[in-house]
Order: sequence, then C-alpha cells, then structure tokens
Amino acid sequence: MLNKSRKSDATSKKLIPIKHVKKAITVLKTLNEKIVQNELKKKPLLGDTSDSPVFLQVTLKKIPPKRALQMIRIQLPHSLITDTTEVCLITGDLEKRNRKAESEPVIMHYKDLLKRHGITKVTEVIPLRQLRTEYRTFESKRHLAHAFDVFLADRKIAGYLPKLLGKAFFEKRKFPIQINMTKLNLEDEIEKALSQTKFSLTCRGNSCAFEVARLSMEDKKIYKNIMASVKCLADKLPGKWDNVHGLYIKTEKSKAIPIYISYENPNDVDIPIVQETIEVVEGELSTLPDDQKVKVYANGRVEVLPL
Repeated sequence: MLNKSRKSDATSKKLIPIKHVKKAITVLKTLNEKIVQNELKKKPLLGDTSDSPVFLQVTLKKIPPKRALQMIRIQLPHSLITDTTEVCLITGDLEKRNRKAESEPVIMHYKDLLKRHGITKVTEVIPLRQLRTEYRTFESKRHLAHAFDVFLADRKIAGYLPKLLGKAFFEKRKFPIQINMTKLNLEDEIEKALSQTKFSLTCRGNSCAFEVARLSMEDKKIYKNIMASVKCLADKLPGKWDNVHGLYIKTEKSKAIPIYISYENPNDVDIPIVQETIEVVEGELSTLPDDQKVKVYANGRVEVLPL
C-alpha cells in the first residue's frame, strides 16, 4: 500500500498512486464498521457514526522553525459542510458613525441579502457593533467560539477581528474565513469559503491531523479531497514535498492507515529562512485577559505574548 518517496513537482497523482489512496479508503471504512459493531454490543444506544470526519495525518521530517508557524487553507473539491453545521457570518455596520445605532436592522439587511442570493447555509449574522458590545469578556468570546462550527467575515472588517475576537478564537483555530460581500455571485463566494479545510502548522511537533472528508461521502469524493490536500501541502509546507515523512488517513476512533511513507534522508530537506514582517505592532489588547500583548505577522500568524 505504501509509496516510496521520489522528488517531484508534479500533480498529487504522481506523488501518491491512485490505487494506494483508494485501497486505504476501503480499509478505513471497513475498519470503522467493525469499530461501530463492537461499540454497539457494549452500548446499544450509541449514536450514528456513519458521518464521522476523516482526517489526513501528516508527519514531517523536519520541524519548521517557529517563524514558519502558519495556517494553510486548503480548497476542497467537496465541502465538509452538512445540514447540521452551524455557520456564523460577521459583517460590517450600516451606520458606522452612529454609536447608538441598533444591530437588528443590520442583521435583517444581511439576512435579506443572503436570502436574495439563495444562501441558506449561514445560521446567524453578527454585525461588528454587536461583536464589540455583547462579546467583550474572554468568557463571552469563548462561548461564541463554541457556538458555531465555522465563521465567515466580510473582508472589509478583517483588520478589526484579531483584537475583537481575541485568544479564544485562535486557541480553537476558528478564526473567520474572509469573503467578499460585494461579489455579484455571493452564493459561489460563500460556497468556496465553506469548501475549505485548515492545516495548522504548530511547529511544536512533527505530526498534525486535519479534516479532509466525512465517512458518509462517496469513495470518489473522499479520494478527490485527499488528493487536493496532498497537492496543496506539497506546495505550501516549509520544505515542500521533500519534508513530508508520512501521510495517513484515520477517523477519531480508528488506527491510522498509511498511504505514503518517505525513506529519503531528512538532512536533504531544505527549509528556507522566513523573514517575517509585522503588520500590526506589538501592543496591549483589552480584549485579552490581564492586558496581554499580541503580534500579528504578514503570513497571518498571531502570537499571544507571555505576561
């Protein structure tokens, strides 16, 4: 099932043979069925797990330096959004200079806009002013982060969000996906945003897993999502494809099924030195506990500084 490494800048199909991935998907589904059957014997009232997430686990040969920390957004051919996914849209205000303006007219305005475009996947709309007034404490921000699965935000207000959302959103890796609310085809813009998955490069260890599919998907769709993820990582990881030691697919309860292992020498991996540019200077944020300080870098990394 495993594919020995060979250096390549070609497509993901050449990086990993199709048959390896397809066979691994079949094995994973069979393994999950056995796990479910065994659990049902112990707990007959166990809920349905047929729609469990499928994760792609990545192990690296070299751990990148801390300055390479980043969030890699991967565009998937098939969205992970389901009928039960809670999506929140954060928007700007209609009356920016009127501090006493109500949030309800803004909420209704954007809900009507979404309805006109045939968009039904957005569960709630939160204007910037409501975010400022109702979610000021760390506890309220943490509650908001837990309340929704995915956050979208108008890109015009993206610069305000690191301060307003604070540490709770970065810890949960739920920072909003930026969208262009002025797009003529707003439905496509939102669909594209909701078809993303995120790979968080922590630089603390050599292994990380992220969601790429759901077990309820057809094998072909799972395969396409995996291959799209592999191609993106091969281009964007520090050290690129040469730095990938192993790739595995798994569910929350299953063992990891290998689809790729490299036998190349880790010393051959070249990770370029990254020069960071600070976009937002170091400063205190009242939205973080104990007046902690943060730095926001050009690559999107937000660092909460120690007290």
